[in-house]
Amino acid sequence: MGIDTVFLAGVTAASCVRATAVDAFFLGYDVQIIKSAVAASTPAQLKTSLAEISQHYAVIIHHRDLEQILFDPTLPTVYYVNGSIPSWRVQLLLAEKRVAYNPRRVHVMSTPKETRTPQFVEINTRCKTPVLVESDGTKIIESQAILQYLDVYYPPSFTPMTTDKEAYRLCLQRFHESENLHNACEGLEYGFLDPSDIDSAKETAMIDSLGATMEELGFWETYTRQTDYVAGNDFTIADCSFYPVIQYLVHRGLKLDGEEWHSLRAYVERVSARNGEIEAAPVGWKKTGKVDLFAKASRLKGV
Repeated sequence: MGIDTVFLAGVTAASCVRATAVDAFFLGYDVQIIKSAVAASTPAQLKTSLAEISQHYAVIIHHRDLEQILFDPTLPTVYYVNGSIPSWRVQLLLAEKRVAYNPRRVHVMSTPKETRTPQFVEINTRCKTPVLVESDGTKIIESQAILQYLDVYYPPSFTPMTTDKEAYRLCLQRFHESENLHNACEGLEYGFLDPSDIDSAKETAMIDSLGATMEELGFWETYTRQTDYVAGNDFTIADCSFYPVIQYLVHRGLKLDGEEWHSLRAYVERVSARNGEIEAAPVGWKKTGKVDLFAKASRLKGV
């Protein structure tokens, strides 16, 4: 099947993107530029460049237009938030299983949040991601439930056979046990607030959350000393549940460079090198986040 349309993204709009658009146009392609995925030295230059390109060589589209163009009704659809632990879990297992799906990114930093729009409320009345919608209309919410569902209906399985009772027990236990760390770190999220909005109750919650998180990490350091992955020497759905939590914490300032975290550090490096995680990793998360939640909580604690 021939290719008649090309979609462009990248930098800069005034040079590489423009040159590629012009060449593709004269080669006979239908050129479409994804507006939210191109940049220039200044906003003014971006606006001017896109206006010039669209006048002669290309159509400017939004990333949502691209999602609709590429939508395949025969595939499952996943509604997700970039960098969200629950969404990341599902994306990681899908990538490990090499399951093709229609990604639908939902933005929650907007006003109103896209998860609060009437359109999304129809999809999930809890106004949360992730949501998996099958081509036959089957819908499932909650990340842990989606992981278990996917592991049943989309081979290969990342859960040990029930005939291996000990391996099966350990996988299920670690799978659900990962929520302890997820819950422990929730209070750290107050660190995203403006300092003027952090009252004494929130300060206490941040300090308590820091202590609970570090205590919980001790369990996982012990587990990863014993095996390559959290439920044995094979990658399982327990890792899909746990890894996004620990990697999220690293992104938000957790330091694993001390000897006391030697095994956890090796574990994070091991999973991050897997093809599934390389594909599933949140967009723009190769560097540490701008807000160091651990540093903020530590200062409040006086550490």
